[in-house]
Amino acid sequence: MSKVIVITIAVFCLFSTITLYTQENKKFQDNPAVKFLIKEKMKISPEDALKVLKGEISNIQQLKTGKKDILNSDSEVLVSDDILPESEIHAAINPNDSNNIIISPIRLGSDFSDLISCPVYYTKNFGQTWLKSDFKNKSKRDDLLVVGGGDPVLIYDNDGTAYLTWILMLLKFSGDSVYNSMNWAYSNDGGVNWKRQNDEFVAYTAAARGGGSPGLIEFYDKQWMAADNSNSQFKNNI
Repeated sequence: MSKVIVITIAVFCLFSTITLYTQENKKFQDNPAVKFLIKEKMKISPEDALKVLKGEISNIQQLKTGKKDILNSDSEVLVSDDILPESEIHAAINPNDSNNIIISPIRLGSDFSDLISCPVYYTKNFGQTWLKSDFKNKSKRDDLLVVGGGDPVLIYDNDGTAYLTWILMLLKFSGDSVYNSMNWAYSNDGGVNWKRQNDEFVAYTAAARGGGSPGLIEFYDKQWMAADNSNSQFKNNI
C-alpha cells in the first residue's frame, strides 16, 4: 500500500509541475529540464504529455505500445553488452572528478573456468560511454577453483583512489577443502587498472571435507566498505 501511495503522490506532483509550467510558459516543449523530466519519469514525449493534460489522450499506456523511440531515455546508455547475467551492481563516483564513475556487478559465467566474476566498468565522461577494465578477480592460487561469491563493493577515498572488495567461494582441485575468502584491490587511474593486495585473502575460512572437520565456521556475505573523506585525523582511512 505504501508503494502505491508514494507512486500516486509522485505522479500527482509531476503532473502538477507540468501543468503549472505550461500555464506560465507556452514553450514548455523547448525547455530541456522539463523535457528530460517527462521522458525519464513518464516515458512519453513532451508532445504526448501535453495531449494527456488537455484530455486528448486518456490512457498513457496507449502511448507506450510499440514506441521504442519514446521509451528510450536520453539518460540511459548500455554499459555492458555481455549476454551472460549480471546482477547486484555497485557503483562509486570519484569525489575529485564526477565524470569518473565505476561500477561492478556479479557476472554468472557459462562454465566452471569462469563461473563467478566481478567485471569492472568505468566511464570518464559521466556515463556517456563505458569501457571494461581488464581486471580479473580470480584466485591467485592455481589449485583453487572459484565456485561462488561475488558481492562487489566500490568506494573512492578523498584522493581519488578507487577500492574494490569482493568475496570468493573456492574449492581445492583435490576436492578435500573449501575456502571462503574476502579480497580487495585498488585503482589509481579511475578504474582502468587495478592492483591486488599482497596476500591472497583479507580474511578466509577453510574446512576439510573429510577428517571430521566441522566445516566452515564463518561465511562472508555482502561485506561493506567505507572511506573517511572528512578532515579529521582519520581522513582516507578505509
